[in-house]
Amino acid sequence: MQYGCGCQGNEISCEECSNSTGSQDPCNRRLQTAQFNCYTYSWNDEKTKWQKNEEQITCHKLLESETICNMPVEGAHERNYTSTTTCGKCQKVDRANCKTCFGNTCNSCSIKKVSVAVLIITAAFAAVTYVI
Repeated sequence: MQYGCGCQGNEISCEECSNSTGSQDPCNRRLQTAQFNCYTYSWNDEKTKWQKNEEQITCHKLLESETICNMPVEGAHERNYTSTTTCGKCQKVDRANCKTCFGNTCNSCSIKKVSVAVLIITAAFAAVTYVI
């Protein structure tokens, strides 16, 4: 792709613009992007709950942007979590049934598992602090 000639359908790594200022600089410029992964989720009719898939989706972001994934919260129903991709923040309509997390494949475990891990770490830290 020649930058300065239009994005031509590659908006992930190109910023479309119009050079209306008369500048000699190329109008469209290559954006610095990065890839990261998020786990996907699918609705399990038999268990009537969301289930993490082993597959990961490749997500794209601007280099300086945060790495963000999302996932359904424990108890979210099929109709209440409408994200079509687990890349990025939860949409406003999903906020009550969606959890946003930060980091590559951060949506790998359920909220319950994360909460238990935090409780265990907190209890261990409190015990060590008390002993010292």
